[in-house]
Amino acid sequence: MPKSDFIPRTDSDFLVWHDQFKTSVLAQAATFGLVAADTTPITNDNTDIHAKVTSVNSTSAIATQAVADKNTSRANANKHARALAEEEGTGANRGNGEENLCSLRFLLFKSGSGGVVELARCTLSP
Repeated sequence: MPKSDFIPRTDSDFLVWHDQFKTSVLAQAATFGLVAADTTPITNDNTDIHAKVTSVNSTSAIATQAVADKNTSRANANKHARALAEEEGTGANRGNGEENLCSLRFLLFKSGSGGVVELARCTLSP
């Protein structure tokens, strides 16, 4: 008789092990005097653990993709805000507001904490 049992630690190894355990228990149930009440929990556990591991794996993949998508969105938002501030005074509004201390650069670099733009700090220069 072994001194300790072996149950794999990783989910993938555990699933393989439990599949084999379930198959063996069901195949040898009569040999060990087991009835359905003894084997049903093993079968139910096997179905449940497969579903839970699948859920964790897909949720993890979804979360990883969501973070990557958010990071891309943030990088694009940063890039576009900086590009607009750099181009101030060009295009249809050329010359409008260049003397305005409440410039796009001011809003970009002097926004309040928490991303709140404090427009009250903006003043028109004479």
